[in-house]
Amino acid sequence: MSTADHRRSTRHARGTRWRLSLVAAAGATALAAGLLAWPGATPAGAAVGAGTYTIKNAGSGLCLDVPGASAASGVQLQQASCGTSGSQVWAVSAVSGGFTIKSAAGLCLGVRDASTSAGKAIEQQSCSGAATQTWSFTASGSNYRVVNTNGGKCMNTQDNSTSAGALVQQNSCDSAATKQWTFTPGNGGPTSTSTSTSTSTTTRTTTTTTTSSNPGGGGDGSGPWPTDAGSVHQT
Repeated sequence: MSTADHRRSTRHARGTRWRLSLVAAAGATALAAGLLAWPGATPAGAAVGAGTYTIKNAGSGLCLDVPGASAASGVQLQQASCGTSGSQVWAVSAVSGGFTIKSAAGLCLGVRDASTSAGKAIEQQSCSGAATQTWSFTASGSNYRVVNTNGGKCMNTQDNSTSAGALVQQNSCDSAATKQWTFTPGNGGPTSTSTSTSTSTTTRTTTTTTTSSNPGGGGDGSGPWPTDAGSVHQT
């Protein structure tokens, strides 16, 4: 083989290796992107965790509320125009089997008479740890169905009403907008602290933020939440 032929062969081999390396890099990038986009990577219900929220009905745009800001046990909940009242502050706490939802008075959301029947009132009650006071959150787009652990029924407005003052009850779960709720963090109660950790490679830096709840007064049921609330942070 002549010197010229040898040089051409060497250049061709180098070019082939370079093209193969580009193909391999592109394939690795596509694989990484696919893994990041895999729908099981982040649980759909992970957005609702321990913390303080306002809870807005997706069908009416009105907020879950305690009538008259009552601190009495046995008061049925309603939906009302959203504001900054403590009667619309709800503390979510993780417990075995789900979550509790507590009012500003430190009372737990539960179904009247521990009923599993449709149409039964959802009220604030003295916290007992009963299954009728335990709830789960099922994602529906950006909203959640609030499902009672005891009867498997969803929190809803009476007769699917979108009017202010409509009472709140449990009904069989379906796709009705009035059975879906938006949880907006903030509005007083426990504060959150966050820590950030960074990991870097030669090609990019990824920052991860972890948020943990600091219950403050009433977060563990030991006392009431503030009767007035701060600003609402919309998500």
